[in-house]
Amino acid sequence: MHLSYLMGRIAKISLLVMLSLVGLTARAQVFDLSFKIGKSGIDSTYKYNSRALSDISVCSGSSAANVAIYAYSSPDGSLSRNRQLARQRAQSVKSYLESRNPSNTYNIYVIDEDWESVASYLKHCKAEWAPDALEIVKTADVSKRKQLLQELWVGEAWDHLMRYCFPALRRVSVRFTAPAQETASETSALVKLVFNNSSSALKIDSKTMQVLKDLVNSGYSSVIITAYASPEGKEIYNQRLSIRRADKVKELLNSLGCNATVQFAYGGMDWDGLQHQVMNSVSVPERQQVLDVLRGGYDNQTMKKKLQQIAYGRAWLHMMENEMAPLRRVEISFK
Repeated sequence: MHLSYLMGRIAKISLLVMLSLVGLTARAQVFDLSFKIGKSGIDSTYKYNSRALSDISVCSGSSAANVAIYAYSSPDGSLSRNRQLARQRAQSVKSYLESRNPSNTYNIYVIDEDWESVASYLKHCKAEWAPDALEIVKTADVSKRKQLLQELWVGEAWDHLMRYCFPALRRVSVRFTAPAQETASETSALVKLVFNNSSSALKIDSKTMQVLKDLVNSGYSSVIITAYASPEGKEIYNQRLSIRRADKVKELLNSLGCNATVQFAYGGMDWDGLQHQVMNSVSVPERQQVLDVLRGGYDNQTMKKKLQQIAYGRAWLHMMENEMAPLRRVEISFK
C-alpha cells in the first residue's frame, strides 16, 4: 500500500477507553463452512472446510459455549428455495455440532440471500458495469434485482457474479462464545487511544481527558506506553508513526502532571490483533483462507502480498475498511 494512499486517508482520531481492575470477558471464535451450489450437506473436501471442521471440533469439545449459527445463500435461484437451502445448511451444521457436544446452546439465524455481501463485492469490482450493478442492489426492490442484474450488459454482469462473487456467499458462519469469566489482569488500569490511518494528532474529548487526569492523580508508580500499527504501509513507516504517537501520549501525560516512571514499548504491525478481528467477523471475504494465511508464519511482506491476492483483493480492502481501525492504537497501562 503506497504511502501517498495512506496519507490521503487521514481522518479524525477516534478514542476507545477501556478501564479494568477485574473484568468480565467473553471469548468469541467464528468459523466458516462453505457449500456447493444447491447443496446443504457438509462436504469436508470443499474449499477450506477441512481446516474449519478441525477448528470447530476443538471448540465443540471444550467447555460449554453459546453457539450462534448464521446461514447464508447466494441470490441465484428463487427466494423460497434459497431460504429453504439456508435453513437446511444451518440445520446440517447444528446436527453436526450437537453430535459432538449436546450441552452447548445452539441458535440459528437465517440471512437468506446475502445481498449485503454482493454490494460489498461490487464496491471494489473494477468492471465497467459495477457502478450500475451496485445501484441496482442498493435501490431496486428485492423481487426485481435478479432480473435487472441478468439484463445488465447483456448478461455479462450476472455471469461475472455467478462465477466470482456468489460461491463465497454459500456459507454458514459458526460463532462460539464462551460464558463470561472473571479474569485478573496485571494491569490496574488500561486506556486505549485508537488513531485512524496515519494521523498522530491527539484530539481527546472531555470525558476521556477526565479519565486520564483521574488515573494520573491516583498514585500509580509506573506507566507503560505501547504503540501498535495496522499492517498497511511499510514497516519502517509504521514504526516511525507509532513512535510519534507514543511521544504525543507522553507529552499529554506530562502536561497532566504525571510523576510515574514512563516506559515505551513498540508492538509493531499487529498481525495477532488482525487475526483476532477476522476471527470475530462474519463478513470478511474468504475468511478461512485469510485466517490460514495469518496463521502461516510468513514474513510481513509475504503476508501482505498473499492477503492482497485473496478474493481478487476484496479481502484486503474489507479488512482495511472494517477490521484494522482498532489496531492503530496506543495503549497506556497504569500500574
